[in-house]
Amino acid sequence: MNQHILLLGGIIIDEYIVVNEFPARGEDTIITDSFHKVGGCAINVAMTLKNLGLKPQIASVLGMDERGKEINDYLLDHGLSRACIQMTPNKKTGYCISILEDSGERTFLTYKGCEAEFSFDIIREDILKETSFLFVTGYYLLDDNFAGTIIQYIQKAKDLGIKILFDPGSLVSKIDRHILLSMMNLADMITPNEGELEKIIVLLNIKKENFSSWLFKKGVRWLVEKKGKLGVNLWDNSSGKQMFIPSYKVSCIDTSGAGDSFAGGLIYGLLQGYDMQKSIKLASACGAFTTTFMGPHKNFTLKDILKIVGES
Repeated sequence: MNQHILLLGGIIIDEYIVVNEFPARGEDTIITDSFHKVGGCAINVAMTLKNLGLKPQIASVLGMDERGKEINDYLLDHGLSRACIQMTPNKKTGYCISILEDSGERTFLTYKGCEAEFSFDIIREDILKETSFLFVTGYYLLDDNFAGTIIQYIQKAKDLGIKILFDPGSLVSKIDRHILLSMMNLADMITPNEGELEKIIVLLNIKKENFSSWLFKKGVRWLVEKKGKLGVNLWDNSSGKQMFIPSYKVSCIDTSGAGDSFAGGLIYGLLQGYDMQKSIKLASACGAFTTTFMGPHKNFTLKDILKIVGES
């Protein structure tokens, strides 16, 4: 079985600001700490996949500015492939200001740089042909200059039989409606959190009780609604059933990257041949583990995840 996974999502720098509580609009609050880390959905998913022993390929454009150089060095230091990384002069690399509260909740302010750019030649043909799974985040579909080309590339991957996971992201309501509909037609599974699902339903003007059946008619196999510490709702096209899968209780410090780690764990489980329910349990454990440390990702092992699941 081919184990290569292609990730469309871009890499940025996360600038963290830690506060006791988020201020009311127009008010002030005290910063208790600040730091920065390499982040973005694609690298967070990639680190989870790498930790679990798979071979992720991130497709991203980087500027040749200080942020871009830092990201490039980070990829080298962590043994992540740079085969689909394109460095471009005179371009700015994006960043995200992440305001982190004591509760673990975070608020994002994102500057989109050249990581939003895309062309077919970023990804070599031999890499695409060796790919089993494609992950795409909704953040990658926000730029109208490139979204259409990205959809065409995802269609190309779909035609090759590559499985596609679409994680909409919190700015899903900013995606052009036609682009979002095209993405729904291509995805094998869609993994919104509770708030993102509501935004999609409003944007597409579909009743929530009809949404899963509407997706299934388009060929989507699974709808996975992430509800944080409450658990996961799964709608399965093959069985026509809905089921609830509880979450794992951990000491939450920072929720950054938890949804991305969930996606990595889900892809891993499915590539191991697990059924969807078992794959979601493993994905939930990956997401839960990611909330136990500061930052969007770090090194861990499959043993760490199985310990949360209760299989070690």
